[in-house]
Amino acid sequence: MEGVLPLRVVRDTGQGTLPPDEVTALVQEIDRGVPWQRAISTLTLPTLSRKRDWFLDPAKAAFYLSLEVPTHRLAMDVGAGSGVIACELGRRFERTIAVEQDRRWCRFMRHRFLQEGLPVEVIHVDALRLPPSVTNVDLAVVNGVLEWVATGDSADAQVGSPRQVQLTFLRAIRSALRPGGRIGIAIENRLHFEYFRGAIPHDELPYVAVMPRWLADAVTRWRQGKPYRTWIYSARGYKRLLQEAGFIRIAFFAALPTYHHPEVAVPLDREDAIRPYLNRGSRSKRLALQLLAAAGLLGQTVNSFYITAERPHEMTTTEPADAHMLDGSREAGYPLTGAANWLWLAPRVGRSRALVIGEILPLYRRGLSANFEQVESVPVTSLHDAATLDSKGNHRANLLYEDASVDCVVSTDLVNAWPASRRSPFHDMRLVAALTELRRLITPGGLLFLSGPNARWYRALLRRGTGESTRFVRSGHTGPLLHLGQARNALTRAGFSETRAYFVERSVGDAVVPACRRATMAYERERMPRTNVSLRALWAACGLYELLYPDAFILAIK
Repeated sequence: MEGVLPLRVVRDTGQGTLPPDEVTALVQEIDRGVPWQRAISTLTLPTLSRKRDWFLDPAKAAFYLSLEVPTHRLAMDVGAGSGVIACELGRRFERTIAVEQDRRWCRFMRHRFLQEGLPVEVIHVDALRLPPSVTNVDLAVVNGVLEWVATGDSADAQVGSPRQVQLTFLRAIRSALRPGGRIGIAIENRLHFEYFRGAIPHDELPYVAVMPRWLADAVTRWRQGKPYRTWIYSARGYKRLLQEAGFIRIAFFAALPTYHHPEVAVPLDREDAIRPYLNRGSRSKRLALQLLAAAGLLGQTVNSFYITAERPHEMTTTEPADAHMLDGSREAGYPLTGAANWLWLAPRVGRSRALVIGEILPLYRRGLSANFEQVESVPVTSLHDAATLDSKGNHRANLLYEDASVDCVVSTDLVNAWPASRRSPFHDMRLVAALTELRRLITPGGLLFLSGPNARWYRALLRRGTGESTRFVRSGHTGPLLHLGQARNALTRAGFSETRAYFVERSVGDAVVPACRRATMAYERERMPRTNVSLRALWAACGLYELLYPDAFILAIK
């Protein structure tokens, strides 16, 4: 397989690798002055003779070149191997970096790029420790490398479980990307149906890839005398891994027939395109594939995936080591919490003007300033005082802004700081009038962000009272709580066309979860193991998901 391989792997697995002795022989031939293409075509080495196309096939880079990236200034191929993908990147980007930890492949690539006149820089380094100078990368390619990072000889590769090493690797790449930069990954699918029939993705024993991890490790240590560390996952497992590494907008494609010899990449639900590549072999195999197709699972059984994900446009300057689904801040105080990057959850909005209602932490104001040309503020008391009775006894609010002049309205304490009332502020017609006025200011398609402590969580679990006006003390903030149902009703009365509610849980890297039963069930099943995870999943299944998360926010779209 292309990319970083430990030297102790000498067996030809048929996945694209060359044995170390053949790599040495190839590099020595080129060092003598033989052009690299001639050396590949004339050397009569057993494995090289069967895999000459591995060095020449530009289709390996086609998927990555099709990705939308912020600019075409800098691309990076991690575990570049022979440089076949880096060559194609070098033709499309102003600058390309090829990262490789094997000195022999580095020498080969330097000869290759020099002879082809391509602006590709070769860096000999462990991908777990990228140089600080590698920053603002638009596109990072990880082609057949992720599963191997935990098999290296370095101390970083041997510390912790393979999954922990893979997370460290992905976070290092994420740090090198510019905001909005993309990562493209090619890797095997753990649920490929052939693995259940004894096929092997790498150098494992048959069936090891689909065994439980503990059993796979025990069998590998017994039969091969080494731990099992080439972990691969299903589509669901890869998505969870990338989310924990801090990536967003994760998309999967079937690499057909495999990413080693790609012909086409299609979404996993395109069964009409996937079926011709899989519907081969015995009658029983075809029948099994037909059953999988009938269940809508055919895309989950392909040989390998192309995966793409994006580094978010951070709204914070701090990053927890165990971020899940969103990057958040652990700074004291509850405003915004894990919703610091909430903009990626919303539709695309303009970036001209943002309006902040009430107080907001300087950290998040800086984040807004980085995303909007203008950031203005209106105190909550001013908004409250602007809501007055008209001649018909209806409440009206008038702010000195033109219609559709604000792209986004943000408030983290509108509910908390609304003047005291024995009732929920959402029962106060002044607040509904204020929300109607804010809608007037927002451009079509613009949005209102409203956050606060989840009323159901505090009422049920902290037992601080029974009324919606319950007072609480938390990091110096006091006031009413955010009741999602009442907030949605108030926003609907104010004329917003759509509302989206989310929960925030600080205990797991400020995770953000859509406020619905299906999403909370899926999140609780996928989250990192905890003693009460089964109980929490049961609560979510019973519709009690509002009792699980301490903070919440709503996006209201005009």
